[in-house]
Amino acid sequence: MTTEFTFKQRLGCWLHERWRTEWVLRFPRLARLVGMSWTDLCNRGERLLRDPVTGARRLDAAFSSTLTVARIFPTTGGRLLQHCLREWPIVLDPPPRTIETSTPAVSIIVGVRGTGRLPQFRACIDSLLGQVDAAVEIIVVEQSFVPQFEHLIPAGVS
Repeated sequence: MTTEFTFKQRLGCWLHERWRTEWVLRFPRLARLVGMSWTDLCNRGERLLRDPVTGARRLDAAFSSTLTVARIFPTTGGRLLQHCLREWPIVLDPPPRTIETSTPAVSIIVGVRGTGRLPQFRACIDSLLGQVDAAVEIIVVEQSFVPQFEHLIPAGVS
């Protein structure tokens, strides 16, 4: 189902959100020089807070929302996604690594039942194993009376 947006909505988006997005997409180096990045994009009325140590952003709101520029101008949203993926590519084939379980910073619990979605389970575990710079422990909880995952989980996963 596609939504038709009014001229007023499109113009408002251009005046508040899209010009920033275009600036970041068309002139990324110049945008970086003035302190703008795709990580600084948000909707009008929303505020991003920057962590002074890591530079990470978080939305100063209880819930996240879809970027208006991506809703009203889907091709711009697609270009933004491509831009983000060039900077931070998604890789689901992590290098083998040893998991530090003695003092994890984060414990991740994955619930499973049945092997019907085994490829999705493996992709999930691979993405978790691919985390870097974080001491994590991964715990798989099988919700079944008949154990099926005993020999399906990789080494280092509990």
